[in-house]
Amino acid sequence: MGRQFLLGVAVQASIYLQSLILFPIVIRHAGAANYGEFVVLVTLLYLVFGLYASGVPYRYRRELVSAQGREERRALFAPQFTFQLICLALVSAALMLWAAASRSGALAAPLIAWLAANTFYRLVADYFRYTLRLRVFNFLAAAFPYLFLSLVLGVVFANGALPVERLLWLQAVSLAVPALLFLPLMLCEIGVPRPNLPWRTLVADLRQGAPLTVELVIDFLLASSDRPLIALFLSTAAVGSYQPAYTLGTLVLFLPKVSDAIVLPNLNKLIDDGKIDEARLLLQIVFNLLLMVALPFVMASLLLGPSILRLLTNDDIAEASRWVTPLVAGAAIFYGVMLLAGQVAFALRRTRAIVTASAFGGVVNVVLNLVLLPVFVSIVVPAVTTLVGYIVGLALIVAMLRRSWRFEVEWPALLRFCVAALAMGLLLLALGYRPGEAAAVGPAMLAGTIAVAAIAYFAVLFVVGGRELRDVRELLGSAASP
Repeated sequence: MGRQFLLGVAVQASIYLQSLILFPIVIRHAGAANYGEFVVLVTLLYLVFGLYASGVPYRYRRELVSAQGREERRALFAPQFTFQLICLALVSAALMLWAAASRSGALAAPLIAWLAANTFYRLVADYFRYTLRLRVFNFLAAAFPYLFLSLVLGVVFANGALPVERLLWLQAVSLAVPALLFLPLMLCEIGVPRPNLPWRTLVADLRQGAPLTVELVIDFLLASSDRPLIALFLSTAAVGSYQPAYTLGTLVLFLPKVSDAIVLPNLNKLIDDGKIDEARLLLQIVFNLLLMVALPFVMASLLLGPSILRLLTNDDIAEASRWVTPLVAGAAIFYGVMLLAGQVAFALRRTRAIVTASAFGGVVNVVLNLVLLPVFVSIVVPAVTTLVGYIVGLALIVAMLRRSWRFEVEWPALLRFCVAALAMGLLLLALGYRPGEAAAVGPAMLAGTIAVAAIAYFAVLFVVGGRELRDVRELLGSAASP
């Protein structure tokens, strides 16, 4: 478990690092408007994919970890595989009809290619994830974004253009190639899947997984609807300004993402084996680890965020989005804890709790955006509504799971994290950084400041008795084991 978690942290951190490298390149060579259009299209593509890849595959994903033998795995794989292929064909046909009616064939082809490649990629990645071959899963998770980055750099160095269509094609290739490497191994283990979708199985899977599909739509409203709404009420260029600050603010989410990729399958296994106390301890350590990292990250986002954005983009984007990063970083704490609670609900087969919490949070987020964006015409508005929506969603899911699983805040630990984060903030103020202001510093100076701030935070945390540091060492202790 320690090795899995440590590797997952490294992989998720590298994925977020890739996003920080990518968006300055695309903005500078394609423009903020094209980058914003690409972000909106990919966001909508993930929604379309999720509509057919979230519900019916639930039984497969939940039970695969405990499946025994080739035949049982193939029996779980075949129905959801067939359902996804049918849905992909229907969506592709709809896109071709749309292209014929709107004369947008140049865009329809890469959209179909992206959906097909992502479906194929997820089928392979999910198989290794839920059979606990997490090294393979982590390789697939990291290979896709870095192959995409390499292809984009190749186009830039060849003096090629980066229109939206080309970016979609490059991303489709980046999804397909890593999956092809491990497809033979998957097929050796389960055999060539035969299309098979018994009516009774489909109905049962739809009933069991439907809450997850509904939750995905609602989660889209909660987490991603701000980009299309910004494009609607402001412009795609505004999306291009908002996205870098949003990406920077959500960097801390690499920890709950690791938890979803690594901890969730192990949580399923522990609960299936009746080891409830170990499952509770595991989640409590991850929860404390999230707070330990997220609280100083919010402080750093407030004081250093605009300076980082200025280096990565330009002065105009840094000025327009100077308050977005700390607000989104604060929202990421509540979203991260909400993801942990959702993993508990998934493992306990309480998927309706995820739906209800996401529904209320999503409605609050969208309604506030619809009311406030036309009035204030600022990209700060969706950052505020994101924070409010996640607070509402977290409160509801914790309340709904109270009888099955109590989420307890260790207040002494939270106080220690706050004291250490405040000390780090005072140090940054002493060094001349101010909230919402971009300092005129170079990359080396800013990197040095970040390093000094991190050292100061953990030093203060150690002095005030950071027992949680020992818990993390115990979790990762097996990483050093042979």
